[in-house]
Amino acid sequence: MIGKIEDKVIEMVVNAKGGWIPSEISELGLTPDLTFEDGDTLIIVETAARGDAQSLARLSLYDRLVKKRGREVVLILAANSFSDRVLDLADRSGIRTVMLPRGSLPPRKDDDRVKGGVKLTSEKAWRVVSGLLKDQPTSIRSISIRERVSYGWAHTVCKHLLNQGMARRNGNLVEVTDVDRLMNGAAWERPLLGLRSIEIRTEITEAFACAVEMERTMNAAGFDHSFTGFLAGSLFTGMAVRYDRVQVYVDEAEFDFLKDIYSRNDGKGVVIQLLCPDRDVITGSRVVEGLRLASPGQTLLDLAGLGTGGMELRRALLREYARL
Repeated sequence: MIGKIEDKVIEMVVNAKGGWIPSEISELGLTPDLTFEDGDTLIIVETAARGDAQSLARLSLYDRLVKKRGREVVLILAANSFSDRVLDLADRSGIRTVMLPRGSLPPRKDDDRVKGGVKLTSEKAWRVVSGLLKDQPTSIRSISIRERVSYGWAHTVCKHLLNQGMARRNGNLVEVTDVDRLMNGAAWERPLLGLRSIEIRTEITEAFACAVEMERTMNAAGFDHSFTGFLAGSLFTGMAVRYDRVQVYVDEAEFDFLKDIYSRNDGKGVVIQLLCPDRDVITGSRVVEGLRLASPGQTLLDLAGLGTGGMELRRALLREYARL
C-alpha cells in the first residue's frame, strides 16, 4: 500500500492534478496542496521545493482536525529535497516523505501557499489583524491610519477575514468574531519553532533569573534582542504560569556567542530557545521589569505559534490586549 500511495502522489504532482478537499479542513479556511482517498483512508499531501518544518506543522494540524471526525489519515510531505533534520522530524511525527523527480514542482513563494492571496501572519497583515484585535469594532480607515498601512491593504486583510467567516461587518465597522479559529490559523501558518532556531540547555534553575542574566549579557555585548513567548506573555498579563523555556529573538550571528556562555551538555535547568527574527521585532518592543520584550502584538502571534502550549497565556493576553 505504501508504494502505491507514494506512486500516486508523484503522478498527481507531476501531472498537476488537484485533489478532493475534505470539508472538515476547507470549512476552516485551510486547504492542503493535494488530497485523495485510498479506500477508507484519506491521504493529505503538502508539497515544497525543499521540505521544511512549517510544512510538517501544517500536516500535523490537518491530522488533528480530520481525526476528530474519526477518519483514518496518511500524511505525506512531497519535496525535491529534504534536510536530515526535516527527515528526522517527519519520522518522529509519523509523516511520510516522498522525493519528487526533477521538474515536477513549480516554484512558488510562501505567500502563494495561502489561498486567497493573504497570509495573515506576514508582517504587514499581522499589523492589521493585531490592530483590529486591539480596538474593535473599528473602521478599516482607522486601522489604516493607526497601523500606518495603506487603506487598500487594510481593506484586503479585513475582506479576507470577512470572507473566511472570522469577522463580521456592521456598517463601516469590522470586528473579529472567531478568535480561536484565527489563532489556530496563525499557528498553522507560522509555528514559532519553524523559524531558524536553536535550543540551549542550561544549569539555571529559574526562567526569570535566566532572562535577567541574559538581558545583562546582551546589553553589555551591544546587540538587539527581545524576549517573547512564555516570559513576555506572563509579564504583559501578570499571569503566574510555570514554564521552563525562555524564547528570545536575536540575530543568528549571535547564536554561538550565547551558546558558548550558557550551554551545558548535562544541563537540566531552563532551556533557552534562540529565534532568528523573520521581521522587525525591535520596533514597538517594551521594557517590563528591566527586560526588553517583543511588542504585545508580536507576543500574541508568537504565543499562537506555540500551539496548545501557549493557549492559556494567549487567551490571557487577548483579555488584556486593549489596554497594552
